[in-house]
Amino acid sequence: MTEQDQHNHPSPEEVRRDRTRLEAQAIQLIERGRLYVRLKEPYLAPVVYRMRFVADYTVPTMQTTKQLVTRYNPHWVVQTKNKDEFIGFIIAHESHHFLRDTFGRSVGKDPTIANWAADYAINSSQKTSGWVPPPDGLFPDREDPPMPESLAMEAYYGILLERLDQNRAPPGLVNQLALRNQGGSGGEGETADGEGEDPSTAAGPGSGCCGTVASGKEDQDGLTAEQREVEQDLGLDPVSLDALRMQTAEQIKKYAAQG
Repeated sequence: MTEQDQHNHPSPEEVRRDRTRLEAQAIQLIERGRLYVRLKEPYLAPVVYRMRFVADYTVPTMQTTKQLVTRYNPHWVVQTKNKDEFIGFIIAHESHHFLRDTFGRSVGKDPTIANWAADYAINSSQKTSGWVPPPDGLFPDREDPPMPESLAMEAYYGILLERLDQNRAPPGLVNQLALRNQGGSGGEGETADGEGEDPSTAAGPGSGCCGTVASGKEDQDGLTAEQREVEQDLGLDPVSLDALRMQTAEQIKKYAAQG
């Protein structure tokens, strides 16, 4: 390495310092997004304020595990547009993956197709709740031909299987499945050192490449060993998760009763 290369290449200490600043900025935006959700859909507050946000440069955007650990790419968070509303949409979206147990409902299914199906179901309901649809999100009425609105995840899963059989599936899904089956990432993430795809061009959560960290198998969680260690440290236990779902369900009932 030449002296000029050494000068241009940041030292490990400079990288750590830059990441610390970036992550601090990102977490401030996430807190504003949580507040946006609390004001727009207050019944989701119990969930969004129990989420444990963890910076992860291997994640393209944001994704949530079944124990409510939410990994986010700081680059992507900082570079998003319409930050409060968009990040709020994403946080609400991720909370729905937990509340609807899309993890458990994906068992026995193809995980990529199941995640697309879950995103259709969640995004459709968020649109009905008054959220502004992100331009790159998966919405049933954007497909060709359009799919019905407000169906369950399982119904969208069946439609996608049928369209795959008929060679009429969304191109993005076809590409993700092909790249996954070839051993690729499908363009969904950065390399381990965070120097991969420009996060400003990554498709956002709700576009079929976010959401659940699931393998489609009950005894597998789709996590790396390092991520699983973080999960054990920060994730909620099953009793707490069930209690949180019940608490949120009560909040939804109270909110609906108010008209």
